[in-house]
Amino acid sequence: MGSDTTMKIGLTTILAVWGAALSSFGFVSNLLRDRRDRPNVKLTAELEQTMQDSYGQPIPVEKGTASGIVGTQLVVTITNVGHRSVVITCWGSTTPTDSEGHLRYLQGRHLNALAEGEYHTVYANSPRESVLSDSARGIFARDSNRKNWHMPRKQFQALRDEAKKLAGS
Repeated sequence: MGSDTTMKIGLTTILAVWGAALSSFGFVSNLLRDRRDRPNVKLTAELEQTMQDSYGQPIPVEKGTASGIVGTQLVVTITNVGHRSVVITCWGSTTPTDSEGHLRYLQGRHLNALAEGEYHTVYANSPRESVLSDSARGIFARDSNRKNWHMPRKQFQALRDEAKKLAGS
């Protein structure tokens, strides 16, 4: 008598393999969808030269216009480029005053909820003394989940250099 080692594949085994493959595909597709389907915040900033209107409010002036310029303001645009809405709670600059990099808030109030593709613009009237000072390391926005979204370092450095150039002229 010989031993027969052939394996018989039954309907139960085929269904088990099919179920494992299908659930693995579903799990991976959910992971990929959740990775793509989340908030993503982009920060951009620029400097605007301003003059005062008759009520004392700053109004932007075209760059290169020399008459009537009284100051410079920082314009930060916070854009949700992700697929989920996000609530931005504050924005400010990061300064290295302690070991963890102390976050100094310039705008501490609750900002608007940003749906996909929406943006919010905020202004700082004296950027040189605050956001773009030599001790600042970057500009950030914090969402309601306490996640900090940072401006790219090269963009921040270019903005700081432009502020120094405007302050010198």
